[in-house]
Amino acid sequence: MVGTTADFRRFGPPRSLPFNDLPGENSGTAGRIGEVRLVGDGAAGVSVVGELPSGLPHLALPKLDLAILQELAPGALAIVLVGYAEALGGAKAAAMQGGGDIDANQELIAHGPANILSGLFGGFLVVGSLSKTSVAMAAGAHTQLANLVAAVLCFLTLVLLTPLFRGMPHPALAAIVIAAMLHLSKPEYLRSLFARSRWEFGLAAIVVAAELTLGVPHGIALGVALSLLMLIYLTSHPQGAVLGQLPGTEAYRDVRRHPEALSFPGLLIWRVGGDLFFASIGHFDEGLKAARAASRPPAKHVLLDADSVNFVDTSACDALLDTFKELQSQGVTFAFARVRDEVRERLRLGGIEAAVGASNFYERVTDGVLAWQEQERRIAASDGRRRQ
Repeated sequence: MVGTTADFRRFGPPRSLPFNDLPGENSGTAGRIGEVRLVGDGAAGVSVVGELPSGLPHLALPKLDLAILQELAPGALAIVLVGYAEALGGAKAAAMQGGGDIDANQELIAHGPANILSGLFGGFLVVGSLSKTSVAMAAGAHTQLANLVAAVLCFLTLVLLTPLFRGMPHPALAAIVIAAMLHLSKPEYLRSLFARSRWEFGLAAIVVAAELTLGVPHGIALGVALSLLMLIYLTSHPQGAVLGQLPGTEAYRDVRRHPEALSFPGLLIWRVGGDLFFASIGHFDEGLKAARAASRPPAKHVLLDADSVNFVDTSACDALLDTFKELQSQGVTFAFARVRDEVRERLRLGGIEAAVGASNFYERVTDGVLAWQEQERRIAASDGRRRQ
């Protein structure tokens, strides 16, 4: 009941009431404190904040004990990871609503000295808070001046005003936070996310459920872990595709999405779809062989579009060379198109350029297709002369 009446100042009164010009949280807080004082702190069975320490914290240098540092390091690292994730999430949510850009590196750099100073004065971990961010945005904050004003008010509260909050009910405090958080809640974004990506919506739903049941830190940690697992899955499963030429253009697109794209009997144009390394080369090999087996007639020349490949590791080079030798023994030839300089150097060092032939690297997919067509014409002409 106390929490509900505390939120009445935000949602309940008509805007024509004279006291409605006052900030809702301030007047609601003052009213709840007054009610508790009238009936007595414990008379109504309401949990209150109680006595708060006043004054400023004192500087205290920590004891640099190596054994203690080793014991604290794992837990401290986990706390920093969760705190940084929460701070970055709040910053991005605020940027989505109010505009602006977020530099994740700068956020991390700012947390360093802030936490060092907090530790020297015996303070808690310094991170960005979703509730504080939403309160500031609800109050109309747009610049860093709001933080300076908040710092001055915190200083005055610590020095002079802590006795006033002794009768502050915990439910009213929770109601203020909940009402402020509504400014950052965007149900329409979840609906849009569901329409755009079922995977990402499922991840968001799991994280929200974990935060409501396990707590915010555990929910954020679970979200980070699931995001890393999704990243590993996506990078290890490059989205290869068979390409065809759009009629009247030099553009080549996935034939599954563009049925009108033209294919070339005997030629398989395969888009690699991502970086090639130890975790993804197996998926690439399976996709390439399956695409060739499905082509009719079976392709005798494979043109690899490597525009999406930014990195090839040693394991991938070795596996790729084995695949090429296996298919070359079946009469299949290979060529590359749109290979980046760094990637081609790795292919050269891995022996792939020698196996394929340096002349079979093309700047455009069109160049590779034209070279194959010219070769087919020469073979057909040679076969015709032999028949004569």
